[in-house]
Amino acid sequence: MTSLENLLQELLGDLPIREFDLQWINNSAIDNDGIRESYKLLRKYGLSNQKIASKANLLGKHPEDLEKNYTLLRELKIKKGKIATYAFLLGLNPENVRTKRLFLKMIGVRPAKIAQEAHLLGRKIETLEANYQLLSQLGLSDTTIVAHADLLGKKQTTLRRNHRRLQKLGISHERIAAYPRLLARGKDALYGNYRLLRKLGVSPGWIASQTHLLGRNPQTLQENYARLKSLGLRDAKIAANANLLSRNQETLAQNYQHLQRVGLSGLAINLHAHLLGNDPKTITKNYRALRKLGLDKSQILAMPSLLSANSETIKGNYQALRTLGVKKQKILTHSALLVKDQKTIARHYQHHVGLLRHDYSDRKSARKFLISQPQLLGVSPETFEANVQYLSSLDITVTAAFLLGTKVQTKRQKIAYILREHFDYQNLSPGEKREAMGRAREFVSKYSGFLGYSLAALEKNKDRLEERLNRMR
Repeated sequence: MTSLENLLQELLGDLPIREFDLQWINNSAIDNDGIRESYKLLRKYGLSNQKIASKANLLGKHPEDLEKNYTLLRELKIKKGKIATYAFLLGLNPENVRTKRLFLKMIGVRPAKIAQEAHLLGRKIETLEANYQLLSQLGLSDTTIVAHADLLGKKQTTLRRNHRRLQKLGISHERIAAYPRLLARGKDALYGNYRLLRKLGVSPGWIASQTHLLGRNPQTLQENYARLKSLGLRDAKIAANANLLSRNQETLAQNYQHLQRVGLSGLAINLHAHLLGNDPKTITKNYRALRKLGLDKSQILAMPSLLSANSETIKGNYQALRTLGVKKQKILTHSALLVKDQKTIARHYQHHVGLLRHDYSDRKSARKFLISQPQLLGVSPETFEANVQYLSSLDITVTAAFLLGTKVQTKRQKIAYILREHFDYQNLSPGEKREAMGRAREFVSKYSGFLGYSLAALEKNKDRLEERLNRMR
């Protein structure tokens, strides 16, 4: 055994040392006293014997060089424990460290972030620059790159390969850029999570929209699935609210209990499972805000989605509706409007009043009708306009909101039902069919209320409908 081997055994016991490190120390211009001094410094800096043995080449550094490097790293706000973890930093050329830090600062990485990702200072400057360019090409903004600076230290082949894998799984370029952490995941982790999510019933489209799930621990996903099942959620609901799979189990259970205390039944929670992902403080704040506006408990529980809305949005919409002239009780009855976008409501109001004015003598009467039926403010301009035109073609004067809130196709289906069941339409001659069509249109013009019936309700009221038809014959 050589003098060096004896010394290392004295200092590190039987811990294994790489042949490369032994040769490095042998080739260094440092004597045994210098090695002992370097060992003492490394221990002082927080390195365990195991760590020193794994980075034994540091024992070949002159104590003065180690001290200079340690001082520099501490000046860069790198914590003692971090230096011990990334001990290789003590063996770097100080000027190279400064150059890399300067580059990282230049692209926007703050000193505190550099200290946090200290391992980047051990990468080649060419690697850092090339990775920065690659990440930019992959769609990551400078802000995102800075927030995920550790990616600058990854292998380019890994980054490129994972980007291709994610795209093959249906993840868009933009979604990958929004969740760059996935670029550093291993192949088995990415594909394994994808297969697990599919097995749990999550659709490919939902996985693509909830990309972060691919970066979660598979055990966490499975445990959260089991917890949601134990809370009574059905598979379809879990799949439709897959983001809950990434939540803390205890948070899910506490949120469930909180929703129950608010008054929601297990069935209501299952139907509105997204509420389990909301902060209980938000739920409580919204509940109080809604009660303050005048909604009673039963009205709130009938529209649980209100509990997850922004409280300022609720207040703003309430004021906007009141400004339009909608009565308080009408707002409370149609509380779904409280979570609509204010600009959308205003745009719908202007659009709908303009169309209704063609059916009314002036804008004032159109406005009066609209604010008396505020639920129409939630109907899209396309649906509203199509309904106005279709009802006009049937010579129906709009007097009820239900005629404007459903699809035109639904109304056509009901007329088709009347023709089939009450006119034996399929067995008529072409001329008779035209006559039957005219009579059916005349009938719904006079008794437009039947257009608000469901097909099942029309079937149930078949005799009543036939009686009305007979009056017209």
